[in-house]
Order: sequence, then C-alpha cells, then structure tokens
Amino acid sequence: MSCQQAVRLLTNQELHISLSFHFPDGLFSCSKERRRITNPAINISLLRSNTSLLKKLDGTLVVPGEKLGVVEEFDPGRGTVEVNGIVYSSQTGTAALDPKRHVVTVKPVAGPPVVPEEGSSVTGVVEKVQEKMAIINIIVVDGKKMELPFTGMLHISNSSPRFERVMGEVCKPNDILKAKVIDTSQRIPKLTTVGRDLGVIKAYCSRCGGELVLSGRILRCAVCRNVERRRLSEEFPSESVPPS
Repeated sequence: MSCQQAVRLLTNQELHISLSFHFPDGLFSCSKERRRITNPAINISLLRSNTSLLKKLDGTLVVPGEKLGVVEEFDPGRGTVEVNGIVYSSQTGTAALDPKRHVVTVKPVAGPPVVPEEGSSVTGVVEKVQEKMAIINIIVVDGKKMELPFTGMLHISNSSPRFERVMGEVCKPNDILKAKVIDTSQRIPKLTTVGRDLGVIKAYCSRCGGELVLSGRILRCAVCRNVERRRLSEEFPSESVPPS
C-alpha cells in the first residue's frame, strides 16, 4: 500500500485531513475530522502568526516551557509537549521543523548548555548599534564556544568609565568585543565593557570594511586610512596603551 496524496483542507467550520490510498483492487479515499474550529477568521490569523514564530525558532536554542506553536500547524514531536492545543519545548535544545511531516521537535544539546550567567566573561560580535545601546551576538562564554549565538545588550551607561556621547564611538557593527554579564533577570542579558580588559578587541572600518589598526593613540583603517574611535580593550593589538 502506498500513500498517493495527503491534503489538509480548511472548511468554513472544520479542519479535515483527506487521504487517498492505492489498494490492489482499486482506490480508497477517506476524510477524517481533525479539530473543530469555532472561529475560522481568528484561527487562520493565529495559524499565520504561529507559522512565523516557528520559522523564527527553527534552528535556535530553546528552553523547557518555551512556546513553539499550535497543533493546527505542526504536530508535537520528540522533546516537545502539547497542552491545550499549544506545543511547548520539554527540554533544552535546538528547535527543528519538518515541513513535509508538519512536525516540530527539539534536539537535545550535548552536555550542559553553555549560557551566559551573571559574572560571565563573554566575547561577541556587534550586530546592531543604536544611539544609546548595541546588540551583541555572544559566541564565547567563559572561554567556551557556544553552539548557537546568544543575544546580549550593551547600554551606553555601561560601556565606559567616562561619559560617552553616542554608542557609535564605543563600537560599530561587525566589531568583536569582550564584555562581562551584569544582569540576567531579563530575557536578554545586560553587558558591561567597563574594565581595562573589556571593550573592542577587533574593529572594522565603517567606510570600507577594512581592519582598523591602532597606531599610537589613533585608530586608522589599513585600507582607506579613515580614522575612527572605539572603546578599546587593553587586549587590542598595539605596541602602545590604547585610549580608555
């Protein structure tokens, strides 16, 4: 017996699964009610929003109790649990979607997951810089490389022991910096670069993308000779002491 066709149909009031199978003596079809939908318009909107959520979570690190989606869109697989039609992660691991089977699973991480904690020393890549804050993709925690990047936030008030006017003079996108975690009470850990060993350890020109080189107290692009400013770590490659 081979399955020839499996199509999900959303009617005015019900969600059906229609199946057709080939038997030696002919074709057999059946239709099975899957779930009653009381308000199609609301549920279609819900399905779309949860599909978007699932796509964002695909391949990311999730923790127990984290919402993954609804059963109307994806069935719960290994590492998940369904409660009142909502699929949650039941373990720490990587979320994975199977669009053909319409199943979401969570693959466990090998060993205890590496996550930033208060006091952790981290290394990350600057993803986005706003006037008063920067978003950092953390890739190393206490010397251990993370399986997946972890987002951290650096506010300008925690970036330097002296007053900084704008975040663009502390760091820029694609820079690599060292920081310390000072708060994990929110979903995104808060970071600080106050400390001689903290700050940018590798910088790139915002004009041409070339690597910036510290010559004396001047940070200059090795390609276009553009001069820029950063909040540098004492570990930034130089024969002289970098500006604080």
